[in-house]
Amino acid sequence: MDKQDIFQQVLTRLQDQCSTMLQAAQSSHDAATGSESKSEGKYDTRGLEASYLASAQAEQYENLKQAIHNLNGFIVSNGDEISHVQPGNIVEVESGGYIQHYFLLPSGGGVSLDYEGQDIVTVTPDTPVYQAILGCDKGDLVEEQDLLILDIL
Repeated sequence: MDKQDIFQQVLTRLQDQCSTMLQAAQSSHDAATGSESKSEGKYDTRGLEASYLASAQAEQYENLKQAIHNLNGFIVSNGDEISHVQPGNIVEVESGGYIQHYFLLPSGGGVSLDYEGQDIVTVTPDTPVYQAILGCDKGDLVEEQDLLILDIL
């Protein structure tokens, strides 16, 4: 697996999500401030609901923008000698008979990619699986997550 290529795909996916979220936030803001949102009675909450949506989408946009900024400064190595799980690794695990690949990154969690027929999911330090496998070695059993570390890339 080429980690640099996978990393670039993650960045591209996040940039696409960020662009989509910006458009959605702008559209929601326009809807919240437009004449159609003007209250027509004391129980008409369209404008308020639209403003909540616009606010949440703007916050999500900022979170994505920050994740991209953090990843732009992150260096992913393709080194062969990996003794234990560390940030930037792709970790192949087995759980319940299924093989899964986790890409440990400082931000941008939850991105799922299909790379050469392998499902790869990004995980970040605030996730239980990241915390559980960080520092593990190949062959370790992580009991609290029911994971067997098969390989570290």
